[in-house]
Amino acid sequence: MTFTVTRTGDAQAAQTVSYGTTIGSSDSASPADFTAASGSLSFAAGETSKTFTVQTTADTVFEGNETFHVNLSGATNGAVI
Repeated sequence: MTFTVTRTGDAQAAQTVSYGTTIGSSDSASPADFTAASGSLSFAAGETSKTFTVQTTADTVFEGNETFHVNLSGATNGAVI
């Protein structure tokens, strides 16, 4: 799954934001259903979007809907999440 992080407003300053995945709630994916991902996205002055990918794992078990969460944190240089 590919996620796009878009910043709006004044994009004139360089900014960084961290991302990380966590398992969802009662209908959550198991750790075997996706590869945990974390890192940081660095926006240069003028850049407005960045992407990152979370690798899912196919299996043959019917499990219904499953969820995992992507959390953004640690925004720098005045950015607000």
